[in-house]
Amino acid sequence: MKPLTGKRCKSLVRAALLSSVALLGQAIPVDARLTIDRVWRDGDLGYALVTYTNDSGRTLKSAVTVECTALGDGNRKLNTNQRSFFKFERGEMPPGFSATLKIPVQLYGAEMKSMSCDVIREN
Repeated sequence: MKPLTGKRCKSLVRAALLSSVALLGQAIPVDARLTIDRVWRDGDLGYALVTYTNDSGRTLKSAVTVECTALGDGNRKLNTNQRSFFKFERGEMPPGFSATLKIPVQLYGAEMKSMSCDVIREN
């Protein structure tokens, strides 16, 4: 299996599956879900509530980082932000691990039409 690089797991609407992830320079098969549960705006911030689920047979021992991008008319990128699940906060992430993050994105007065979120790092 070829390692994935850059943006992984494009999730414009509801869910996505990861087919592999590079850990310590190796491609390791991973089955994971990233679901956008809710998108909303409050003042000058857009929010995505996302749920990550480790469906693999492997334990992730450090962090999972999710990046969300607020999109305007014509899927124009407005801004991005990242949040992570960390081992020191939640412990190791064994098979079946599932957790939710609220990810804020600064809109600078622009009109958000949608949000896309990607898993950009797992280890």
